[in-house]
Amino acid sequence: MRQRARLALVERREKRGLKPHVPDPHPSVLPTLGFSCWPGLFGHNQMAFEGIRGVRSESGATYLLASPWVSRGKANEYLLQQDETSPGVSLLAGSKTVQFDPAPSAERPQRLLVERLDAHTYAMDRKELADGNGKQDSSDYAQIEVRGETAGGLVLEVRFPDSMSLTPERPFVYAYQNLVIGGEETQIFDSALTRRATEGFSYSPLLNSAFLRVIGPPRNTAYRLYWRLGDPFVGTLPSTPEQRARLEARRTQLLSARDCFAASGDRGLRPAKRN
Repeated sequence: MRQRARLALVERREKRGLKPHVPDPHPSVLPTLGFSCWPGLFGHNQMAFEGIRGVRSESGATYLLASPWVSRGKANEYLLQQDETSPGVSLLAGSKTVQFDPAPSAERPQRLLVERLDAHTYAMDRKELADGNGKQDSSDYAQIEVRGETAGGLVLEVRFPDSMSLTPERPFVYAYQNLVIGGEETQIFDSALTRRATEGFSYSPLLNSAFLRVIGPPRNTAYRLYWRLGDPFVGTLPSTPEQRARLEARRTQLLSARDCFAASGDRGLRPAKRN
């Protein structure tokens, strides 16, 4: 379910039939790639690109966003946030292609912020997770990848809602290499990259937030931020006025986001790609 990860491996030689993921022949230069995720009934995902210095493709100054992927529920289309995006940057209607006019450069770095509102993609407890995928494993995760980009830094943040049942075990991070095996792309766990990612990982129980930062992530790698789901809560409403106030504030935010997507001309949620 979703997203976080990046690392380098394109310089490594082929071993045991494993080939590095084919790099983009027109790499983009992205000093900072950030991803924020708010799990819930509707998963609110934001992806920010800071200090873009170069975007090169066969079609000119364009950048293709990664296709939304979730293991359950439905993923919506990307929505460009103009207020947080540089002038001249646009998201082509009905596509994942971002166009830059003028093209970014070292003298004129640019910024891009896109977001998605996904439906029923995050389980709130282990029972809901098992009902969705038929497995008894209590772990869920969000993932982010570095593909052909050259990124100076990677930041991933996940904020857990009060309505999500978590075990006392701290969230943790795993890192993977994106390889091509038998003509198909797959992810292979990398212990060295995981140790490196763990050094930049932190979790705050008080804020219900997990934070990952990786400096100079190599290309064609992925990071997964895992958490363990607990048993369902007893009762349907938060027990304190403070929790009810936070729930009502979050509900208002989600309704506002829904209205925003409706105003953008979106025609509804589309089925997500499943395993």
